Order: sequence, then structure tokens, then C-alpha cells
Amino acid sequence: MKPPESSYPLEYRRRYFQSIQETEFTDLTGKRLDEPDWLSSIVDSLIAIRSSKKSVYFIGNGASASIASHYASDMTKNGNLKAHSLHDGALMTCFANDYSYATAFEQILTRYFENGDALFAISSSGKSENIVRATELAKQRSPENVFTLTGFEMVNPLRTLGACNLWVPSLNYGTVESAHSYYLHMVVDRLCEN
Repeated sequence: MKPPESSYPLEYRRRYFQSIQETEFTDLTGKRLDEPDWLSSIVDSLIAIRSSKKSVYFIGNGASASIASHYASDMTKNGNLKAHSLHDGALMTCFANDYSYATAFEQILTRYFENGDALFAISSSGKSENIVRATELAKQRSPENVFTLTGFEMVNPLRTLGACNLWVPSLNYGTVESAHSYYLHMVVDRLCEN
């Protein structure tokens, strides 16, 4: 049953904050991490990447692509990292056309991603083939620096690939995307303090 219009904002806010509070963090083995350990693991990796002059890549589809671009910009400007979002229209359509959309990010990362680089893979469902394939490639080259952000179903392929994985327990796109942004802001803000 649909809630009355007057209670909709309160219910929406309640569901959002509940999802934030119930977000789960795991490592590559699926072991649960607590939120501070998840945060410090990522920030420590980014500090090492900054010191070694390696690169950080962000990928996502749709709104997740916008989130990827946002945080690549923030990490470049505020975090003093070489951060890149792989969403240039000409680059993406070139690789999607010549290979396939499912392999476009993977093909681009084959050319860019080096050992010691990092990848933030963002997918609300955690099932997008193009994101999963690219993440598998990054995991082969730099398994300790792969970070995933997902939502929707607890069991999804992307959630098993990162050294640090974040899963938002919601089936609502807006809630998942907002939570991803919340946690990425946390990472950037913490990074800026170091």
C-alpha cells in the first residue's frame, strides 16, 4: 500500500538511512569488514598509490558513470591523485563499436591499467557484464587495489571481486546511488586529511 503523500518524505528518508546503516563491507574472501577497517584499507591503498604515482580508474554505467566521473574529479583535485573516469564518449563508443559494449571497459583497461593501479567499479546491480569483465582484468593485475560498490541483491558477481567491497541493501536505484556517493565522499574526505 502506498503511504500518504505527507509521510512519503519521512518514509523515504527512513529507508535511505536504514540502508546506510545496514551497508555491508567485505574483503576478497567474503569476510565481513567493519566500516572503519573498510575505510582505512581503501585510504591506505590510495595514499600508497599517490606516493608511487600510480593511477586510479573509475567505471560505471548510467548514473554510476556520473558518480565515477564525480569522484575521479574529486580524487584528482582534492586527493592529489592521477584519477580517471573511463567515460569519454569517443573512446567508449570506439571500443564498444569495434569490440562490444560488454568488453569495452575491459579493452580500454587492457591498454591503460598497470600493476599497482586501482579500480573503483560501481554498479547498482553488481551484474553489469562490462563492469564485471573490466574488474576481473584489474583483479589479475592489481588484486589489492580493486574496490567495488554494489546494491540490490546480496549475491552478485561484482561483490566477490574486490579487495574491499561495499554492498547497499536496497532495491531502489536512488538509495543505492546516493549511498555510493555518501561512502565515496567519505573516502575522499578522509584521504584529504592524510
